[in-house]
Amino acid sequence: MTAADSSNTALGVVGPPPEHPFSWRFTAPLFIGSALNPINSSLIATALVPIARGLGVSIGQTAALVTALYLASACTSSPGSWSASASPWSQ
Repeated sequence: MTAADSSNTALGVVGPPPEHPFSWRFTAPLFIGSALNPINSSLIATALVPIARGLGVSIGQTAALVTALYLASACTSSPGSWSASASPWSQ
């Protein structure tokens, strides 16, 4: 028995590693989300002119609004997932 085998046994891992460590239920949303991100960005870029016209502001100011949207989304995604996983309803 090697050191790696003994550490795996101590962790409760017995036998060889699985052939497919991630199921399709885990990987399919990752692939779909990766495919939808460019579509989302292109839709927002296409909509910048009508948004600017509707709000009565310049396209540069509208781009700043979209940048703020992306920054807010990036800043809240991790804390949101942490709080969701720590909630009593997640068990």
